[in-house]
Amino acid sequence: MEYPWQYDETVQVGTDYRDDSEVRSYDQRMQRFRDVEREVDEIREALLPSPESAVWEFGTEFSTLDWILEGMMERSGLRVIRKDSPSFLRAFVCEK
Repeated sequence: MEYPWQYDETVQVGTDYRDDSEVRSYDQRMQRFRDVEREVDEIREALLPSPESAVWEFGTEFSTLDWILEGMMERSGLRVIRKDSPSFLRAFVCEK
């Protein structure tokens, strides 16, 4: 049975980010309103990583998945000791 609200996930819809030219175009658009180098510096300052640190990056959409990520990290044996949002990115500092 087919439902009108179901998507066929085998069919590409929208922007195809497997296409290198689309990725380049996206990056150029993002550079108009984001300073990625500054964001990386802010995250580095917030995390204060040491040579023994392990940093995992998870892409989340404006913290809507924080509760999921925190649960995943805790179940994997990590304890969240600090969260920071220096921009619209979210950084977690964890210890094992």
